[in-house]
Amino acid sequence: MNAYYKWPSTKTYNFCGATKEDLLYVAEIYTGLGGLSPLGFKAGVLLHNGMSTKDQILGVAGDKSLFAGRIVIMLPPLETLASHRAMTTEIMRPSTTSNNGVTFVFSVEVGEKLQRERFEWRKFKKRNGDEANPGGFTLLRLSSNFEKTDPATSGRNDCEAVTVLTLTRSWAQIKHPFSLEVTGSGLSGALGDRWVLMVVIAALRLWFLKANGRATKTGIAVGEKL
Repeated sequence: MNAYYKWPSTKTYNFCGATKEDLLYVAEIYTGLGGLSPLGFKAGVLLHNGMSTKDQILGVAGDKSLFAGRIVIMLPPLETLASHRAMTTEIMRPSTTSNNGVTFVFSVEVGEKLQRERFEWRKFKKRNGDEANPGGFTLLRLSSNFEKTDPATSGRNDCEAVTVLTLTRSWAQIKHPFSLEVTGSGLSGALGDRWVLMVVIAALRLWFLKANGRATKTGIAVGEKL
């Protein structure tokens, strides 16, 4: 999956499949003015269920507060009889690691039984030694209750790499900000549609934070103390 700016607007972009002709959704950068989105007056990103910003909002992501680094992600309700305006709130928590790394952790329901599991975005600088690649984030499934379908996709002994968010070079971000590759059990569909939606919205927010210099160890460390 790939993100492409929807010119001439600089606040909307298309979320596509393998090519930019394979249109899936439109994402909108929300400034918070008017307070009409589920985020109220907080800025963030809105994912619409269609190719227009007038289409129903499928999910949103933004800051929990102006100062703390925690990220609010809102998904459709689990209850089928709930109002279409009701949304379930999840929190994605950023943190720093002892080896100067940056992580973002969230939980979401997966599979047919909708069992909650934890996942962690782990920042990387370069992928597979590619000097032309500016890096991105790998999403790890933090659970002992899965079978590793491919040892090559494993990020650590106790987790499985299920998604890679790859950023583009600064000159290319004008048209193509990032790409999203699902791997392992995520690619098999075993984690379910709700997990896919959560990953897409979280990836959109991570890209926005990275593009605005807010995914750094220093910035996150300050937020952890608030």
